[in-house]
Amino acid sequence: GKPKMAKQTGGGAEQPRTSPSSSSSSPIGLLVVATALVAAAIVYPLDSKVVVGDFEPEEYAGKDAGRAAEDHYFISNGVRCHAWLYLPEEKGTAKTKKSEDQDGKPPPPVVVMAHGFGAQKDFGLERYASVFVDRGLAVFMFDYRTFGASEGTPRNNVAPNMHVEDWNAAIDHVASGGLNGKVDPKRIGLWGTSFAGGHVLTVGSMRRNDTRIAGIVSQVPHLSGKRASLNGVKQRGVLGTLRLAAAALTDAARSLVG
Repeated sequence: GKPKMAKQTGGGAEQPRTSPSSSSSSPIGLLVVATALVAAAIVYPLDSKVVVGDFEPEEYAGKDAGRAAEDHYFISNGVRCHAWLYLPEEKGTAKTKKSEDQDGKPPPPVVVMAHGFGAQKDFGLERYASVFVDRGLAVFMFDYRTFGASEGTPRNNVAPNMHVEDWNAAIDHVASGGLNGKVDPKRIGLWGTSFAGGHVLTVGSMRRNDTRIAGIVSQVPHLSGKRASLNGVKQRGVLGTLRLAAAALTDAARSLVG
């Protein structure tokens, strides 16, 4: 008899079948890559001087700029953050300005200031504070939670959402009279550099109806994580970027086991 013809459906040839795993990366493969990166970071550390471990906050005073700084603390989400308060000096005297009740003059405006990515206030910010203080402004300079003399663990935890919370807590502390009348709580400026340059813009937007915020300075701000990452790859190269990623994975792994 005549050979039977295969019946086609759908008006076209049968499409090749694909396994579910071929459309996405294998979890095992990703785990192998991550493990290799961690091993590479351990065998070839980015910096042999890095000490692995946790650290407690240390007390220190703002002496680098040659000025006296008052130690202050404020609470951010239940954790104590440390700050220095720099006050302008009276011309011709070594006395710092006090409240209007004591000398008949209004207290100075205040600049709230913090550092950028992974940094703390004694990493050179005193020199910026001096410029403001020389021009008659007070400066309230603080460390984020887990950095410097501020409390909180794990230490040196870079977390932008936490940083923004700390900025708002610092502003609330200053604006609510936490500095005992030594500054004008209705004239507050924000100053941030690098990572903090982006933070002050975010906080300014969040508090756009807060009339106590008189001005914002955003120095070389971090605005786009994607663009910054691409620029970082260009500057470091692929190998340097992989080693940096390995170091980050190693740090994350160590944080899980203490």
